[in-house]
Parts: sequence; structure tokens; C-alpha cells
Amino acid sequence: MHQPVFVAANDPKFFTHTFILYSVKQHQDVARYTLLASDGSFYLGQKQCRAEQLKFMSQLQLTQDIYEELPKEKFFPLLNTETIKVFTGPVESSYFKRQNVTISETYSPCYLKFLMRELLSVEEVAKNPHPNICEYRGAVVNEISGRVVGLAYKGYTIDLWKFAGSKRLVAQTQIDKIVEGVAAGLKHLHAHGLVHCDVHPGNIFLTVVPGPGMGAVETVEEVVLGDFDACRKAGERIRGKLAAPAWIGHAWVSGSKAVFDIDLCALESVKRWLGSKMVQKKKA
Repeated sequence: MHQPVFVAANDPKFFTHTFILYSVKQHQDVARYTLLASDGSFYLGQKQCRAEQLKFMSQLQLTQDIYEELPKEKFFPLLNTETIKVFTGPVESSYFKRQNVTISETYSPCYLKFLMRELLSVEEVAKNPHPNICEYRGAVVNEISGRVVGLAYKGYTIDLWKFAGSKRLVAQTQIDKIVEGVAAGLKHLHAHGLVHCDVHPGNIFLTVVPGPGMGAVETVEEVVLGDFDACRKAGERIRGKLAAPAWIGHAWVSGSKAVFDIDLCALESVKRWLGSKMVQKKKA
């Protein structure tokens, strides 16, 4: 069983390094979080507050409640940066996907595996870019440790789950645009022998702009499929992550072969879900 490495409160590196708030999770009235140091060290801390309050705290406040150093090799792969695309910018228009570290499974090997799987998948996909596939901008590499600490993508307005949940799905034209975009993205992946394996509204991203005129329907400009940590080559055995039965039924489970029908089944489920989420606009 892993023994935590407890950190001394007066550790000099807390005064010589900078830290970023890497991940946050609320556990009842306690916010647990991880900090990534400028030298690549990784720390676990917690405060009795709401998770959203952490981003307004100073570095000193956050480091005061660090209680354990996590082994970075369990989370971040060390790769030859000459063989992968390294992120160089732009920062402002990018989204950074980080390890979603949960406290109950802190040392699970799944974190490293999922990051590696997504990295290898998007490196392959990026060789043949497509307007309905999330734009990959490179691996985020810590300059000191040389480890990949995240992946950078183009930022989009909102994911489909949140868009529909905020009652902004009000027209059939929006649904048609979304379905056509996801279908085109899947067709491209399948043409290159890849199965996404986790198609659902949270992995579909939109760029949305206001429609012309007061009260006009918002225009969905871009529809892209993202999140490739479950992606497999067609025919490969599925191990670990897979879309929930709500989207693909019970025909496929961990250990099944990855086939294109998994994605096509999920697309049909997304279509039905979109129909159930459309809000009828009230006439003026």
C-alpha cells in the first residue's frame, strides 16, 4: 500500500517555485486540489471552502494546506519531445485538458494510461485534420521535468450538454447542424481506422454566435468531436473507458472489439436526446 509523502510546511521550494492550480474536486464542505509546481512537482492539498473559491486565493494560501507530494511519474509521461507536437501557443484561445485527479483513486494507473492513449490518438488524428474534429495544438510539456502535464486544444464556446441544459437549443436547424457535424467527424475518424468509443453530448463542442437581430436563434458555427482518451483502432480490444449504456446500449462492454457501430449507435442516441431537449420558443 502506498505511504503518503508528507510535506513540511517550511519546505523552501514553496518560496522558490511558482504553482498552478491543476485540478479541483468538491468533497462535501472540503475542496481538495492538486498544485503543479514550476519544477514539475505535484502536490495534494485541501481547504474547508467551496471549490470555486480556490481560484481567487494566493499561492501562499494554497501552499499552506498542501499535505502530500504525489509521484509525478504516476500521472505524467516522460516522452521524447522530438517525436510529438509540443504546444507553443496561442494561450488565449486554447483549452487545456488536464488529468482529472480524484482523491479516492489518487494512485490509479488509469490517469497515465488515459493521457497516453489520448496523446497517441490525437497525434494520429492531427496528421489528417478535419473541421469536425477538435483542433489539437500540442502536448503541454513542463520545461524542467520534461513530462507531459496536459494537452492543448482550440477552445470552443460550450459543450453540447451545457448548451442544451441552458435551454438554448430552440431550432431544428441547430439540431441538423450538430448531427451533420458529428456524423462528418465520425466518418473522418472511421476512414482512418479509428473508433471514438465515447460519443456523448459532453464530448461534442460548439462555437455559437448570436443570431442576426433581437431575439434571433443563436447560430451554431462549429461542431467538433473531442476527448479521445477512449479512442481505439478498429478491431482493437476495448480496455477501460467506454461510452455509457445510455448512449450505446449493452451490446459492447470492456473486452469487446472496437467497431464503427459503437459510434454510429451513440450518434443515433444523441439524435434522439437532442430531439427531447429542444425548447419551443414562445411567439412574440
